[in-house]
Amino acid sequence: MYKKLNEAHKSINVGQQQNQTEKQENKDSIIDNALVFKGGKAWDTLQKQWKLACGKKLVDERMSWYYKSAAVQNYFGELLNSTDNGWKYKNYPWETLMALRGEENIMNLSERLKKQKNIILTGAPGTGKTYLARKVAAKTIGCKVDDLMSNNKDQYKFVQFHPSYDYTDFVEGLRPDEYGEKVNEENEAVDKTVVFKRQDGVFKEFCKKAANAEKEDEESKKTNENCVERLYVFVIDEINRGEISKIFGELFFSIDPGYRGEKDKKDNFSNRVNTQYQNLVPDNDEFKAGFYVPNNVYVIGTMNDIDRSVESMDFAFRRRFAFYEVSAVDSEAMIYAASSDDEDQFKWDDNNRQAAVDRMESLNKAITTKCGLSEQYQIGGAYFLKLKDVDFNFDDLWEYYLKGTLYEYFRGLPSKDIEDKMNILKDAYNNGSDD
Repeated sequence: MYKKLNEAHKSINVGQQQNQTEKQENKDSIIDNALVFKGGKAWDTLQKQWKLACGKKLVDERMSWYYKSAAVQNYFGELLNSTDNGWKYKNYPWETLMALRGEENIMNLSERLKKQKNIILTGAPGTGKTYLARKVAAKTIGCKVDDLMSNNKDQYKFVQFHPSYDYTDFVEGLRPDEYGEKVNEENEAVDKTVVFKRQDGVFKEFCKKAANAEKEDEESKKTNENCVERLYVFVIDEINRGEISKIFGELFFSIDPGYRGEKDKKDNFSNRVNTQYQNLVPDNDEFKAGFYVPNNVYVIGTMNDIDRSVESMDFAFRRRFAFYEVSAVDSEAMIYAASSDDEDQFKWDDNNRQAAVDRMESLNKAITTKCGLSEQYQIGGAYFLKLKDVDFNFDDLWEYYLKGTLYEYFRGLPSKDIEDKMNILKDAYNNGSDD
């Protein structure tokens, strides 16, 4: 299908070149009255804008098919260039649609996060869950992704769970610290004494900043109604790889969306809980009377559907998070948005982008229809972004990145069965998506 569309749009491009002067004369009548797409509007608004544009006869009925195609490209090109996401103009409409749908997905997830407080992005390997989490965090905070670690670093924190991660890393614990100087009998300094002190973990420290900001914003609103509340986003990558109960402890209560804030808004009950080292918290600490998660804190987790550790996540934890599936199809937007540095010898272009999407779709179709696996085992677009690392050699991509992952899907089967299934997948990968 894509090859046929490619041929059709190559004809469009020829028509555009032959009629460049006349197309420029018609540009004002095509675009000027189009409503500009703003980052905060949803996809249905974009569709309504296009229908409205057609209703205003921005595409003249007397125009040829070539000109109408150019009008569509110009219209979506204007919308695309008006966003702040660095999307480049695409010659092929489905690339533009994929890019804008990726933007819509980010906006929808940001709105869901604001309502649910806690969400977990699940999906097949390489579907860009971590990438998406950062984009959603930036959208929620109201900044660019590049600013998360600089201008907005206090409002964003990223951690990755692993088997050794525990309560002392996340909430609080006793940590060794040098204190004072050890003095001998001659009153000579020898060395410092090592003592253990209570220290906040990454999440408690993050919540303390958010709590202070929340109080400052409430005070500012008393004198300035237009004061914008600062939102804080905490991202936990590979959340299922840690021992959840051991890491969160009594925070199971605190992260529940129904118990956010210092006090319950309805019954005025305190939402504070005593942590394991509550008796060591200093008097001037925000959480001296007990810990709570402020209302302006939002948590995003990521995890692979097929990871065996997913089975260890209990229902008490699952109930506190809204789950969102990131499919392999969703991750195609990553390929269309891929860019190259000026010094790169091999660069992304329309041909290798489309070839990557074709092979990914064909491979994923074979995974579900010919190998008996579910969609959770499909391969995401992040794997194909590694084409840049192998100079866009698809054989190397298979050998060094895809083959090992796919082999693990069938581990435990007889060797002959594994060989047959791997050959099926490799044939599908090599043949593209024209079956």
